[in-house]
Amino acid sequence: MKMRIRQLVLVAENLEKTTDQLLQVFGLRVCHQDPGVAAFGLVNVLLPVGDTFLEVVSPTQDGTTAGRLLEKRRGDGGYMVILQVDSFERADARIEAQGLRKVWRSSQPGVVEAAHIHPGDLGNTCILSLDEMAVPADWIWAGDDWRDYRQEHLVSTLLGVELAAEDPEAAAKIWAELLERQANRDGDGWHIGLDEGTWIRFIAPPERGPGLIAMAVKCSQSAVVLQRANELNLPVLASSLELGGVRFDLID
Repeated sequence: MKMRIRQLVLVAENLEKTTDQLLQVFGLRVCHQDPGVAAFGLVNVLLPVGDTFLEVVSPTQDGTTAGRLLEKRRGDGGYMVILQVDSFERADARIEAQGLRKVWRSSQPGVVEAAHIHPGDLGNTCILSLDEMAVPADWIWAGDDWRDYRQEHLVSTLLGVELAAEDPEAAAKIWAELLERQANRDGDGWHIGLDEGTWIRFIAPPERGPGLIAMAVKCSQSAVVLQRANELNLPVLASSLELGGVRFDLID
C-alpha cells in the first residue's frame, strides 16, 4: 500500500494570528476555508505547500476535541496527520484487523474515501486520517483551485512529522502495523519511512506531553525563513523555528 504525508494540521486558539505568521514566515497563501469543519465545531484555513497542505483549525464552541487538546497541552500545537493512500479498502481492513476506533468516516464514491482514527488507539499521539482520492493528484479538502495559490519560492513540500509518545517504541509499532511498514530505531526515537521521501518519527514526550510536536518542510531559503521568524519574535534555532506550538525543521 503506497502512502505519503499529504496534509498536517495545527490547532490554534487564534486562527488569524497563527495563519498570518505562517503566511509571513513561509511565504504561503490561503487557498481554502472548508465549511464542512463546522460539523466538528471548528473553523479552518488551508495553505498549499507544493501539493501538500498545512491546515490550521480553531474551535468555535465548547466541548470540541480540538478545544480539549488546547487545554491539555496548554496552548497551540499539532492536531492531526493526514496520509494519502492508494487503497482505502486495504487501509480500512488494517484498521478493522487491529480493532482501531474510527471517529469519523467519509465515503463519497468516485471522489474520496477517508477515515479518522482515535489517537488513544495510536499510542496517544494524534488523530490519523487515511484518505484515498479517486483522482490522486486532487485534494478535495483544499477546494477546486488550490493550485492557483501555490507559492514555492521558500518552502515546497511537507516531508515529515515527529510525534511524542509515552512509549515511543510501542506507538511506532502500532502505526507500523497499520501502515504495513517497518519501525526502525533512529537515535533516541523510532522511524517509519513512507513513500515520496516522507516519514514519521516517534520520540519521548517533552514537558508539554505527548502529541504532534514537529514538522519537517523542504526549504530552499532557510536563512530568509529564519530571518522572517526572528522579525516576528518567534523562537529560532540553527535550522528550525517554533510556530503554532510546533517546531518546524527546515530541510534543504
